[in-house]
Amino acid sequence: MVSSAPFTFGYTRTALRQLRKCPKREQIINLLETISGDPFRIDDSIKSLKGNADSFRRRFGDWRVCWQIDATSRAIMVFEIAARVGAEK
Repeated sequence: MVSSAPFTFGYTRTALRQLRKCPKREQIINLLETISGDPFRIDDSIKSLKGNADSFRRRFGDWRVCWQIDATSRAIMVFEIAARVGAEK
């Protein structure tokens, strides 16, 4: 039987610290609440991370949010919220 309960989400300590500094905080929280109902529904703005089928990212202007989905425990873990400026070296 498939459960229809939403996924829970959490943050790594680093991601939580980054979220506090992020000017796009409300948009990020709204995204996480939206995807907690169906985290595997991918739209054009959500991209899969290379090398891991359960990790995704989304851009918010110059900010990037990355998360991983654990279907077994029905959890979404946000592991990075970072400004994209200077990210590519």
